[in-house]
Amino acid sequence: MQNFFNFPFKLFQRFGTKMFLSLVTVALSTTFPPNILHLTDLPPNDGTGYFVMIHSDGCGHCDRLAPTFSKAAELGEGFATWAELNCHINQTACKELRIEGVPRLFYFLNGRIHVFEGMQLSRIIVNWASNFVNNTAIEVNAENYTETEKAAFLFTNKPEIPKIWAGVERAFNNSAIKFYVSRDQELLAKLGQKTFPGVYVKNGAEVKEFTGKLQIHDLKLFLKSTFGEKSEEL
Repeated sequence: MQNFFNFPFKLFQRFGTKMFLSLVTVALSTTFPPNILHLTDLPPNDGTGYFVMIHSDGCGHCDRLAPTFSKAAELGEGFATWAELNCHINQTACKELRIEGVPRLFYFLNGRIHVFEGMQLSRIIVNWASNFVNNTAIEVNAENYTETEKAAFLFTNKPEIPKIWAGVERAFNNSAIKFYVSRDQELLAKLGQKTFPGVYVKNGAEVKEFTGKLQIHDLKLFLKSTFGEKSEEL
């Protein structure tokens, strides 16, 4: 973990101004994909969860963590707004957080800051982030299900609703689509389907099975394709 207030002035003495600036340009760049929000201040307290990687220029540990964090943001879409904050540029914000070394991973939600202290592996980061998201899907069976024009179904044999379904609902972010979860194979048969467990969407009279990889982003694209919503990746 690097102290971001330390700056390599010896490089300036050794290489001179022009060479020093060239080295700084190359060495001081931790890059993130477009789905990572670039923060210039602390995230707003707006009821949204923000998972933020705190980093700084010239930090080798930050450079090594960035791809893992970016992968976690891809896998954990819907569990948070994934963001990054550069302490070299935003020193005031980092001083408010009492940051003494980087990188750090913080989850901001409802005025509270939760510190991630687990292993820095993308799956572990995603699983930790999922703990801050509540499932809001409607649990149904063959007896209490009411016919719905547009709906998404997760059929599962697990006692608890898999958190991926909450992530999909938030990533898709369309209140016109009802999200259901069921453990009832009778309801599955009522929909004219057989594969259990599984994911299905209903658009009018048509029911389609999702046969891709069970990842939030892929499921979101499937929903967009089914319900005719535009997607930059379709």
